[in-house]
Amino acid sequence: MLCGMCKGRGVIYCITCKQGNISPPWLSGQAEEKCSACKGKKEIQCPVCDGKGEV
Repeated sequence: MLCGMCKGRGVIYCITCKQGNISPPWLSGQAEEKCSACKGKKEIQCPVCDGKGEV
């Protein structure tokens, strides 16, 4: 049965940054650092199916 969270893809959009990059407030948008959760990939392994796409 397909995973309802990721719709069978095995990955979901990063719930930490939702974009892949975060701008630290002290830099006022002058530079970006990679999200610590997804490392800039914008997606993470689905926590419900562990990346399998099925439950």
